Amino acid sequence: MYTGGIKDTLTDEEVKEAILWGSENKASPEKIIQCYIFGEEKEYNEHGYIWTKFFRLARLGYQSEATGIPLNEVLVDGIRRDRNLKTIIVTYGDAKGFADSYDVRLEQGQKKVLSQVVRPDKYDYTHLAYPVPPEYAVKVAVEALFLYSEIDRKAKTVIVLDKGEGREVPFPVNFSRYK
Repeated sequence: MYTGGIKDTLTDEEVKEAILWGSENKASPEKIIQCYIFGEEKEYNEHGYIWTKFFRLARLGYQSEATGIPLNEVLVDGIRRDRNLKTIIVTYGDAKGFADSYDVRLEQGQKKVLSQVVRPDKYDYTHLAYPVPPEYAVKVAVEALFLYSEIDRKAKTVIVLDKGEGREVPFPVNFSRYK
């Protein structure tokens, strides 16, 4: 896709490009989503998504095009002004609430960037058609927000899902591949 790296400020042209890219891919939004994934997206594998400003605007573009509802300029402006890079990590556990105390951080060499906010989203039971071990009975998306100003976009980066009690899941990411 793109090799320029994430940005905390988008030009008017980049905003238009993101929205157009999204609207052009309204029939296959998974094409857009696949450009922003980290980890391995398979059944019961923990993985995540980098929600850059460009990605969020592209999502607005395909949602607007798919629904026929005009773009909400307030939302567009809010995304442009947002100071946080959003990450979503999909993880599995044995009961609702299992991820309530999870934390997420970025490791960039010796530097640790702590998330401003970590919150589990809606807990869902996993697909009942598949036999799954009890430890994978519930799925949740854990959202974490990081200040753009604290992130070194050129540094080797690992997103770490900290489950507590020494249990951590590292996700190496290369910020230069995300727009």
